[in-house]
Amino acid sequence: MFEKKLRLASHGKSAYAIYLPGDAAPAEHFAAEEFRNFFAESTGVELPTVSTPYGTHREYLICIGTPPAARPSEVTFDRSELSEEEIVIRTSGGRVLLCGGSPRGTLYAVYQFLEDYLGIRWFSPDCTRVPKKDTLEIPEIDYRYNPVFRYRNCFVFTALNDPLWVMRNRLNACGFAPNPVLDPYGGPSGHAPAGHSFWNLIPPEEYFDEHPEYFSLVNGERVKNRQICLSNPDVFRICKDKLRERLRTTNAIGVDVAQNDCLGACECENCRKIDEKYNAFSGSILTFLNRLAEELSVEFPDKLLQTYAYQYGQTAPTGLEAHKNVAVWLCSIEACFAHPHGTCDTVRRELRNPDGRNPFFPRDIVDWGKITDNLFVWNYDTNFRCFLMPHPNLHVLGPNLRFFRDHGVKGVFEQNCTTSAHTEMQELRAYILAKCLWNPDYDDRTALEEFCDAYWGMAASPIRQYIDMLRDTVMNRENDMHMFLSTMPPNPNNLQDYICASITRSAYEKCLAEGKEPPTHGICKFMTEENIRRAEELFDRAERLADNADILERVQIARMPLRYYEISTLPDSDPERMAKINAFFADCSRFGIAELKEGQNMTRCYDAAVTSFGMY
Repeated sequence: MFEKKLRLASHGKSAYAIYLPGDAAPAEHFAAEEFRNFFAESTGVELPTVSTPYGTHREYLICIGTPPAARPSEVTFDRSELSEEEIVIRTSGGRVLLCGGSPRGTLYAVYQFLEDYLGIRWFSPDCTRVPKKDTLEIPEIDYRYNPVFRYRNCFVFTALNDPLWVMRNRLNACGFAPNPVLDPYGGPSGHAPAGHSFWNLIPPEEYFDEHPEYFSLVNGERVKNRQICLSNPDVFRICKDKLRERLRTTNAIGVDVAQNDCLGACECENCRKIDEKYNAFSGSILTFLNRLAEELSVEFPDKLLQTYAYQYGQTAPTGLEAHKNVAVWLCSIEACFAHPHGTCDTVRRELRNPDGRNPFFPRDIVDWGKITDNLFVWNYDTNFRCFLMPHPNLHVLGPNLRFFRDHGVKGVFEQNCTTSAHTEMQELRAYILAKCLWNPDYDDRTALEEFCDAYWGMAASPIRQYIDMLRDTVMNRENDMHMFLSTMPPNPNNLQDYICASITRSAYEKCLAEGKEPPTHGICKFMTEENIRRAEELFDRAERLADNADILERVQIARMPLRYYEISTLPDSDPERMAKINAFFADCSRFGIAELKEGQNMTRCYDAAVTSFGMY
């Protein structure tokens, strides 16, 4: 039995036209333009655009947006039945229907079609693949897809500087808050991640001198540089009034009521009682959010109050459910990133709750999922202490997103380096994340291989071997190697600080007092002498194989993490030390690498490297 196919183009000719309704939204006009341009680049055929389904091309139309009324024997659908980002790709008679539940959804349908049937890929802002097709035939199609994550953000320099790359890969956020740069493409998602906001709601400079009781009691003293007292009635009143004003003006779905970026939960009697009652430091946080949500939901029934399950507040309370208007952003900051979430028991540091539980992401995602219908994840994909450190986590990106999906997560914020181009494997990591955020079942190994082939050309094979070598090293459980967002190269001159990057200083000192060896998971162990030797060989080969000057530069950029590791571990006695440091920083400038550590400028990093402290 022969499969029926539609021939859309052949030898520079086509019977088709693009049908765009007269009342199409601006984003749908853009979708038609994108289809026409990429179709022409692939097939050599420039399709005309028509606004009526009748006339010369009435039998053969690429229908974008609201489909025309069905003809006899045709099947159509009611667009109003689609969810906002749900897409439909369907053939009906000689027509092809590309539609979404919103103008942004229609644009997604166009990109999905271009990917699936023309083989087009948008790997990075400077690397797009458009295969040439002398003849383009497609089978009968009846495809409908609704993305599992309602919020999809790859928060990385690559995305922030090219919103069109963001849309072509069906992400729906560009930046932190809903960003108007996406308005021409149907607009951003109304969701946004929670942000540290306690100090913003109760500024210490405004309140501490007169009302120290508004702030955390830590070790018997009120301190202004930690958290706020969540059981204080005046704190509740001030926060409620400020949030009411923000809810009246925000264009986002939610506003933030989230802990500051530090430890220091309030230990006053009332806060402590709440935390002990619910067996977690998140008990007082969620109790506070629930009270706010209950009162504010009367005026704002469809708005969310967003908070973090972060650091000391990561572990879910027991015996307490979240209000329907509370959204919880669970953060993976204490997890190991060398192994997929759910497969590794190692945590970054000790942050014990009142009942003795330590933050543990695989358990916490289950526990939070039981008490809220608005569970989101803030995940981390780079090394914030060393943006250029080798960071073998490419193999966990797809499994992690499938893990989030399987645990009912509604949206994901994938945080990478946003302040510099060309940090460690930035473009490859962003592409894999984008593909799997849209569809977690997209094969992440396929994403890696197709990116490597397009981005590094003939040099792709040795770079893949380098990636796989580090993957195999950390995935071999006999090696007992783990990796955190602050893993550092070994520097014997400052060993204590490096160990304390993975556990708290108090836990470090406790280990010493008890005669135990402190864990050293925060120090990079996967860059063994053999791996370094082999990596240098592979990059030497990649540079020789580079197709042209542009590919060679991409290879050299991919090699920068090896050079970073080398200068971070050079002994003072090495006669080439300063020459290598100077050459490294000169190439950072040449390649546009503007930041090596979160919040540290290049001058400070250079000074740290020169003084042997390391760039930490």
